[in-house]
Amino acid sequence: MGTVSVFMLECFVVALAFFINLVIGCFISALVMYGIFFAKRKWIRYLCSIIIIVILLCCMLQIFAFIVGSDVAMLIGLIISALELFIGYKIAQRYHRKKSRNTNTETSGAANGNVTNIETIEPETTSMRDRIYCIHCGTENEKVANFCGKCGKKILD
Repeated sequence: MGTVSVFMLECFVVALAFFINLVIGCFISALVMYGIFFAKRKWIRYLCSIIIIVILLCCMLQIFAFIVGSDVAMLIGLIISALELFIGYKIAQRYHRKKSRNTNTETSGAANGNVTNIETIEPETTSMRDRIYCIHCGTENEKVANFCGKCGKKILD
């Protein structure tokens, strides 16, 4: 009876460590992914790329090398690291969209519904014929573009 409870306790501790590592890994990868994809400076992007690779792979491989053999640890660690990267990217992407929506609604007339056609505000010139404005964020795009370069939403003619 005593050995079963010790085994159950060990399983619980391992599962708890795995869950905590997954949550912390997703949070760290969200922060670093935000730096990779949405930072203005390139050196921040490169630094965040190196950090995410080193931290996630080392943490996951170390924990699984302790629990199981090293061959299985490599495979499981890579799968879970990829899962953490994906979840972190989605969190960073959602935060970036939410942040850009909050800042763009005050500046663009089309975003808050005050202006239905931006081309009626300014006289049309030859250079403006090649441009179209996004109704979601107000960014100027090329006329041939189907999606906005800033927010990524479909541009309606």
